[in-house]
Amino acid sequence: INQAREVKSPSLQITRPKGLSNEGIGYLREVAHNLGEDFVSIRSQFVLELFLRTGLRADEVRNLILSQLEAGNEWIRNVRTKGKKFRSVYIDSELRIILITYLKARDLYLRHVEGYPELKDPDRLKFPLIVSKKGGKITDPKTFALNPKTLWKLIYDIGLKAKESHLGADLHPHRLRHTFAHGLLDSSKDIRLVAQALGHSDVRTTMRYTERTEDEIRDAIDQKVEKFG
Repeated sequence: INQAREVKSPSLQITRPKGLSNEGIGYLREVAHNLGEDFVSIRSQFVLELFLRTGLRADEVRNLILSQLEAGNEWIRNVRTKGKKFRSVYIDSELRIILITYLKARDLYLRHVEGYPELKDPDRLKFPLIVSKKGGKITDPKTFALNPKTLWKLIYDIGLKAKESHLGADLHPHRLRHTFAHGLLDSSKDIRLVAQALGHSDVRTTMRYTERTEDEIRDAIDQKVEKFG
């Protein structure tokens, strides 16, 4: 008899992904709003809101191209997920306003790039939605995409400037994705909807967001006792 078969693997506690409080989100938006009116500042504000309002992953944001943006700026189509599937991402009305401001700044910047003004519209649509100001080659639109470290630093720097000083040390694009997931789950109470919005191929991955802390369990039981005895 193989006694090892009788030994059960230790169960690990499922941890709830860490998001930001409403207060923390407010601090970040205040910083982003006051960054300035140059292209890099406008881009930073848009990218922050894109993460907060869509739950996109960092690589998904980096790889977006202009042609995925639907006419009317209401949807981003054919976003490739981690599981090599595709989903559509909704742009809410407030994000649409920020997007329009960014697109105007983006167009103005690219028009000063040598060779870009001569390109036809079909070629311009191949360029990244979020463009970098460094190292781009007009013959290869992909070279205008943000470097992964640049995207991470963009979010990190906003966190460092926020009044809530501890944000910067632990702020990254995926934490903004967690924040979006928590907010959507709290407002919709629909785990399947959240799974589709996040691009999870398995709803069990999304179930992590339903985990509750001991304090939440305590408060819920106390409320039950007060109400029903």
